Amino acid sequence: LPPLRERLEDLPYLLAELVNQFAGQFGLGQMAVEPEVVQVLAAHSWPGNVRELEAVVVQSLLRCRPGERLAVHHLPSQLGLVRASPELPPLLPLEAAERDFLRGYFQRLLEAAGGNRTRAAKLAGISRPALLYRLRQLGLQEKLRS
Repeated sequence: LPPLRERLEDLPYLLAELVNQFAGQFGLGQMAVEPEVVQVLAAHSWPGNVRELEAVVVQSLLRCRPGERLAVHHLPSQLGLVRASPELPPLLPLEAAERDFLRGYFQRLLEAAGGNRTRAAKLAGISRPALLYRLRQLGLQEKLRS
């Protein structure tokens, strides 16, 4: 099978399949994808092939709420997008901003995984011990399911 970058005509179908799969796992229900998302993703070079697309979908869906459409502003920054946000948060020192972001990310990750540590680590693309370390570091260990 050729790499994804050589078969971009498959991108909308792969995207729809992955969105449906993971939206169901995350309890988001049926999700529509805005056409601009496909355009932005088609412009990416996809060095990580379909696995990278899968990671992008997971990261994007973690930013969605039930009933929302998957939009460009949900896409992760690793795609090199520059976004103008109408709701800019106050500027914090870098360390505090990183901690706030990571706390929110890991809270949503745990919710998406139903509190299951192994599933959360897999969704995040990290090892289980790395996940546990981060949760302890961020004071989120009480969010874990036994």
